[in-house]
Amino acid sequence: MQQLLGLVLSIGVEATVVAFAARRLEADRLRLALVAVGATLLTHPFAWHGALAGYAYAPVPVVVIGVELAVIATEALAYRWVGRLSWRRALLASLLANAVSTAVGFLSW
Repeated sequence: MQQLLGLVLSIGVEATVVAFAARRLEADRLRLALVAVGATLLTHPFAWHGALAGYAYAPVPVVVIGVELAVIATEALAYRWVGRLSWRRALLASLLANAVSTAVGFLSW
């Protein structure tokens, strides 16, 4: 998969996931979707290049888990501060969005 296609797919999936989860997270749907777009735009290039570099040193599952944990933590900061979620909800939103996005990425790989 090309990086641009991966980025577009990630943005679409993550923004949709958090928009649908917004009600349960007691948050503004549009705000969370926009935070997802911004956070993904920031983290995706680092995740992409970090994963490609990591594959030379570790098995794919180990690299993916490591990269995704870093992305989840980073994006949770955005959901917390910009999305105005509690820490618990911010981590949940980030975990949910990235789990679905990663699963879709694997399915399309």
